[in-house]
Amino acid sequence: MSIFVGFDGFIDTLIQCVDTRKSSTSFHPIATISDFAHRIQKAAGKSTNIECVVQDRLLGGNGPLLAQTLLSLALPVNLVGCFGYPSLSQEFTSLKNIHSFAQPGETEALEFRDGKLLLGKMGEIGTLSLEKAFSRLPRGLIPELLQQSTVIATLNWTMMPLVGEFWHWLLDHREYLQHKPYIFVDLCDPAKRAQTDLKKDLDSLKKLNATAPVVLGLNKSEAEQTAKLLHLPTDISLSELAHSLTSSLKFHAVIIHTRQEVAGSLEGTKKSLQVPPCSHPKRATGAGDNFNAGLILGLLEKKPLDEILKYAVATSGIWVRTGESATSTSLHSFLKKL
Repeated sequence: MSIFVGFDGFIDTLIQCVDTRKSSTSFHPIATISDFAHRIQKAAGKSTNIECVVQDRLLGGNGPLLAQTLLSLALPVNLVGCFGYPSLSQEFTSLKNIHSFAQPGETEALEFRDGKLLLGKMGEIGTLSLEKAFSRLPRGLIPELLQQSTVIATLNWTMMPLVGEFWHWLLDHREYLQHKPYIFVDLCDPAKRAQTDLKKDLDSLKKLNATAPVVLGLNKSEAEQTAKLLHLPTDISLSELAHSLTSSLKFHAVIIHTRQEVAGSLEGTKKSLQVPPCSHPKRATGAGDNFNAGLILGLLEKKPLDEILKYAVATSGIWVRTGESATSTSLHSFLKKL
C-alpha cells in the first residue's frame, strides 16, 4: 500500500501585515481580511504603505502539505511534482520518496485571523506539459508507482493544466488502475479556469470512476461553482449539495468543507458535521490539505462517512491550532472532542 500524491510544489513565505507597531520587535497585525481590504480601499486614489513581516519560509503546495501530514500519520507516500530540478530545493528535503520534475513556484501567504490571501508566482508550473514532466522522470516510474498505490491524489487542477492531462492519460492507461485505487481530486478554486476546461476534465473523471472510485474534495465556493456548471441548485444544505454533485457526476463520493461545517455524500449516504470553532488559528495556510489527509486516512481505513468527516475535521483542526501535522496520537485525542 502507498499513496501517490501529485503534482505541484511551492515555497511558502508566511506573512503578517502590520496594523500598528509598538517597537522594533513588537507589533499588532492587521486582524482580518476585511480590515486589510478597508486599509487598501482607503488608499484608492492616493497611496499607502503596508509593512509585511515574514513569519516563516516553508515547503508549500497542495501536494507537499498533504504528503507531510500523511507521513506524520505514518502512511507511505510517493510524492511527484515540482520540488527543484535538476536538484531538490532544500525546503523539501524533509520529505520522503520525492520524484521532482520542475522548479517549485513561490507563494506569499498573507495570514489573517479569518483566512488567508495567497499571492502565487507560478514559474514553469503553469505551463509545463505532462509529456515534458514525465520525460524528466525515470522511464516506467509513473506506471510502477500507480500500480502500487491505494490512493492516487491529484491536486491543484486550477494552477496546473497537466493535472487534467493526467486524467486523460489515465483513461488511456486504465490497465494501471485495475486494482481500483481511490482517485482523490482537489480542484483548488477553479474560478479562474474556463468552464469548458472544467466540464471536459470532470467528464474524464466521470469516465474514470467506472474503473476506479473517484472522490472529490471541495470547499463551498468550489462546490457552488461546480454545481452551477452542472445546472444544479446551490441554495440547499451542504449535505444536499454534496449528494446532488455525487449523483450528477456519478462519483464515489463528494466531500465539502467550510469553516463551520463539513458534509459529504458517499454511495447514497449523506452526512454533515459541525466544525469546532478556533478563534485564533496558529496556521491557516495548509488547513485544506490537512483536511484532505484525514479524509484519505478515513478512506483507507474503510470508515463510514461520518467517521471520515471526523478524521478530516480532526487533522485540519490540529494543524490550525498547533501549526503541526497530526500524528496518530494527536488525531485520536482530537477525535474524542467531536
